[in-house]
Amino acid sequence: MRDLRCPVVLPRYLRDTGECELDDQGFRQAVACKGGNVDDAPNVWMIPEIECSEVEHSMVTLHKSLEGAVNVYTMDLRGNGRGTLLDCASGQSTTSVSQSESPDYLTDIPACAQILQDQYGDLASFSITSAATDISHFIHKHTNGASTIVYGVSGGTMQVQRLMQLDPPSVNGYVLDGAMAYAVSPAKKTYRSDYDADFASVGDTFMKLCAQDRDCASHFKATSLSATLHHLLQNFDRNPNSTCASLVSNSSEYGPAVVLQTTRVVSC
Repeated sequence: MRDLRCPVVLPRYLRDTGECELDDQGFRQAVACKGGNVDDAPNVWMIPEIECSEVEHSMVTLHKSLEGAVNVYTMDLRGNGRGTLLDCASGQSTTSVSQSESPDYLTDIPACAQILQDQYGDLASFSITSAATDISHFIHKHTNGASTIVYGVSGGTMQVQRLMQLDPPSVNGYVLDGAMAYAVSPAKKTYRSDYDADFASVGDTFMKLCAQDRDCASHFKATSLSATLHHLLQNFDRNPNSTCASLVSNSSEYGPAVVLQTTRVVSC
């Protein structure tokens, strides 16, 4: 794993200063091809929801699975991770952008927005379009020109979908590993508050496939997988101190029902 730093020249509609240092705007990491020519190897870009550290393990796993035959990249998008943090903690604003669970957060938004506006000017600099354009620019200017796949993880799918709309010629394919979209249709706007409902739709569709699988269906003859899961979640909510609920929640600060919904495999 190595860090990449280089200057990025941005169009004026993205940032009025025109040229800025990558250290100040974003952060990139790479796992280089092994046993071959780095300059000719295919490239995979993994775009995280928030910061590089979320996908570093996946980068190494993918690199090993493909026997080191690819270059794997990731990046912290503007305002996140090891790039410049989009934050407004100051005397005028009592909370930080990163403290979104604070009870004062919503009432502080106007003051926070003004601080950011004074500091950065047009906040379109931190838009989804700007983030997608950064990815496109870096792939075009600073990678080897070989076949490139962009893989969006969780909230990173928003940036990747916007990148698809920009249609950079340097990219050959996309993977959307998440349920967050930049846009669904002209008639439906996308909000982060719909995150759980969007994932529920994906989960329900997946669980319905159980009925078509002989082995899976054999475990849920009387009640479907989806109904069984919902019943278990309700039991956890009613009795969070039961033996099974305690095993699931362990030492987590969240309740057992929440932990179960974010766990890949659980046996009780």
